[in-house]
Amino acid sequence: DFNKASELYQQAIQFAPEYPAGYANYAVLLCTMERYDELEKHVKIALEVPGIYKETLYNQYAIMLERQGKLDQAIENYTKALNYVLTEQGVTTYKAAIARCKAKMA
Repeated sequence: DFNKASELYQQAIQFAPEYPAGYANYAVLLCTMERYDELEKHVKIALEVPGIYKETLYNQYAIMLERQGKLDQAIENYTKALNYVLTEQGVTTYKAAIARCKAKMA
């Protein structure tokens, strides 16, 4: 139940605002639910949390932008995610996302 999950993530953030995983996971949920206005606000707040998973936040934000057809902005955010990723698989994933956006622009 996505609505229940949303409620619980909000509670988790409220009760443990210093715990970064709650913010990152809530961003994934908001993107999945296509609640983009909330996602945009959430990402801005979450990026200020010490130790936050910036890769995840930038990726979810980029996915939102790509779905909205804002491909230049999506590329910018996939690039930001790429700058924080620490795995070869992640590098491959973000490079593919950037290439996909460029192909959609052609």
